This record gives sequence, C-alpha cells and structure tokens, in this order.
Amino acid sequence: MLVAGVLIAAVSVGAWWYARRELARNLDLRVSDAARRLWTQFTPRHGAAEMRDASLSVFGAAIDQGGIAVLARSHVGEKPVIFASAAAPADGFRERLPSGEGVATTQDESRPFERTPPAQRGNLLRPQMPEIRAPVFFTSETTKGAWRYVALSSPRHTLFVGLSTREFYAEVRRSAWTFAAAGAAGLALAGLGAWWLAGRAMQPLRRVVATAEKLGAAELGDHIPTKPGDDLEFAQLISVLNAMMERLHASFQQAARFTADASHELKTPLAVMQATLHDALRSGQPPQVEALLGEVARLKSITQSLLLLSQADAGKLPIQRERYDLSTELAGLIEDADALCAGANLTCEHTIAPGIEVEADGALMRPVFRNLLANAVKYNRPGGSVAMSLRREGDRAIFTITNTGAGIPVEMQARLFERFFRADRARQGEGTGLGLNIAAEMARANGAEVALEESRTDRTTLRVSIPMMSRSSAASA
Repeated sequence: MLVAGVLIAAVSVGAWWYARRELARNLDLRVSDAARRLWTQFTPRHGAAEMRDASLSVFGAAIDQGGIAVLARSHVGEKPVIFASAAAPADGFRERLPSGEGVATTQDESRPFERTPPAQRGNLLRPQMPEIRAPVFFTSETTKGAWRYVALSSPRHTLFVGLSTREFYAEVRRSAWTFAAAGAAGLALAGLGAWWLAGRAMQPLRRVVATAEKLGAAELGDHIPTKPGDDLEFAQLISVLNAMMERLHASFQQAARFTADASHELKTPLAVMQATLHDALRSGQPPQVEALLGEVARLKSITQSLLLLSQADAGKLPIQRERYDLSTELAGLIEDADALCAGANLTCEHTIAPGIEVEADGALMRPVFRNLLANAVKYNRPGGSVAMSLRREGDRAIFTITNTGAGIPVEMQARLFERFFRADRARQGEGTGLGLNIAAEMARANGAEVALEESRTDRTTLRVSIPMMSRSSAASA
C-alpha cells in the first residue's frame, strides 16, 4: 500500500502539473489570439474612438463587461494612453507593465511608417502596425485579481490585451481536486484489490495450516484439499506435502506392523522355551536341551535379522563396494544348489555367463543369492525344478531364479517383500518371513534391485538386477 500510494501520488502530481502547464499554455494562446485579432484592426492613425470601435468589433460586449482588458499606449505625444477598456486598471497600471527594449521601443519621428505594398496599382491600403518585438507574456496582480497579458509593440505604440486568471485558477483547483480524488480512489481500489488477492492467495495456506493443526499419527493418511483455482506454486506445495504425508503414513503403518509382527515372532520361541522349562520343573527331569537350543537359535536369528534391518533403515548398513566376480560366485552357489535339490527331489538347471563382474559388496550380496535359492527349494513341489541364469543386459547384470512351485496370488504379490510376510499360508510356522525383505535391503544397499519378474500357477521367477562395474572402476582396480 505504501509503494502503491507513492506511485499514485507521483503519477497524480505529474499529471496535475502537466494539466496545469497545458491550461497555462491554452490561456496564453487565447490571449495571443485575442490580441492578434485586434492588432490587425489597429493603425498608426487610430485614436481613442477608433480604438474603442475596433475593440467592440473584435470582442463585442466583453470590453464593457470586464471580460477582457485592452490598453493601447503611445510612445510619442503628450497623451501616452490612447485607449483603456473598462477592465484595464487605471491607477499604477503603467508602472506595473513591462517597459524597455523588451516591450516598447521609441523611434525617430522622421522615420516614415512601413506600409504594405498595394495589391493592385493605384489601390492604397491602410497602413499596418509593424511589430518590432515578439509578443511578450506576463502576469499582473491588480485590485481586481491577477490578469494574464500579452504585449505587442510597434515603433510608436504598444498594445496590451489581457484575460482574467480567475477561471484559469478555478480550473487548476478543479483539476487538482479531480486528481486527488482519483488518486484516493485508485489507492482505495488498490488496497481492496491487494486485500482480496492476498486473501485469495492465502486460502491454500489456510488449508495447509488447518490440516497441520489436526495432524497426528492417525491422521497422516488425510490429504490437504486442493481446488481448481489454486495458484500453480501452492498446488505444487500441497502436492509435495500430500506425498510427504503419504510416505510418513506408510512408514508409520510399516513400523506398527513390524513391531506387532516382531513381537509375535519373538513370542513363539519364548513361549516354547517357557513351556519346556515348566515341564522340566514339574517332572523333576532336566529340560530338553536340544529343544531349548533350537528355540535359542531361532531367537538369535530373528534378533540378528531385526538388527540388520534396523541398520538398513537408518542407512548405517556397513558396505564396501569393490570388484565382485559374479560368475565365479554363482558357480560356487550351483554346487550348493545341486546338493539342496538332490535332497528335495528336485532338478537343478543353470545357465551362467562367464566373466561378468559387478561393483558390489560380496559379503552382502552372497546372502541375497543364498536366500533366493533356499526359498526356491523350500516353496517348490516334489519332482519340480530350480533354474538359475546369469546374463548381461546393457550396463547391468541380470540374475534370475525360477521354481516350479505354486504361484503367488495376485493380491499378495505387492506384499511379497514386506517384513514378516509369508505367501504360503500352510507354512506359517516355518521361517520368520524376513528373508526376502533382508535380501531386498542388502541388494538395495549395493545399488541392485530384487523384484518379482513373473508368477504363474506353476512357475515363479525372481529377478536381481546389479549394475556392472564401470570401466574407470575396473581400471583403478
């Protein structure tokens, strides 16, 4: 508003100054035009009566009504004032009028008047008043107010014609009030417009504040509403905030589900150990050490898995990426696969491309492949098969493993890599449901990706995509 007020005031003052200058220029034009019309009727031989008749013929009744002031002065003779109209002040008027070389100049009386050449031979025209100076404009303050005059001079006469400035100053005041009122109205409209625009622009922020005030862990799934009229910047801000709240909501849900699942998984071995110890106390017999050791091993496995996942979530998973010969690593894995498949009445097929090297931490990638192999054997059907392949696709190495077990239902495929999730309902008592999630986190830490490639009723294929070792890394290695 301050800036708008200064700008409007500057524009108003500038416009008023320009209008005042144009009004003054128009006044001078009116005075000059009136004087020029009378000057053409004025001759060197005119006296007071002729001057009055000439003024009446040019200006009409305005001469007697005071609408215009006319004064004719002579520089020679005993009577300097030839004619003075009713509006021309008498006392001290001559002293207040300009004099000297700029307005009037005397001339030697022996010098004849200049005459205009006749248009036709023998036709004598009346002598015309020559001008010896350019018209001079000035303002004179009198008892009747200020008057704007123009002076036209010949060698022997000076003609003064004036108009009252009363109408001029009234117009100037009217224009000043007009510009002041227009400026005030413009400032008021600017203020109202700024208030309306600011209120409209702040509506999306009010919705953001209202949503944030009621935000809690249970309301993270709520979205900040958007409207079609929202500005692009606020719409983008609201979209980013909604996406952030969706991620937070998903993280809170995952944390809550993880806590519940972890508690459930830890509760089972603890309950088994507690029951075994109670039976031993009641029977007076030593507890079954083998059963206790099995449950302790299961607790240790769950604890280690949870520790590993917490490190991955915090971004503190220790990793050292270096040259990793994936073809050699998988060749060793095939030997274990043959043994596992033979024990489970499965056939093992493999197609491993030689010489494929990646940039990864072998200590972290090795459990990824072993976990996928273990799942492929565990969730297979008797007499089925396990197929592994390694190939190069562009700048990535692609490892796939396929088992011939029952497919994963479509509604469960999106949750396959969630923690404590088991797709096989019949085997809820086996494992912890953390294997695939740990494999995915270890692969992600190495810049790799584990994904479900396809799952049909009799076939499921998992895919591991690993970035190849760059040339610069290979050269430095």
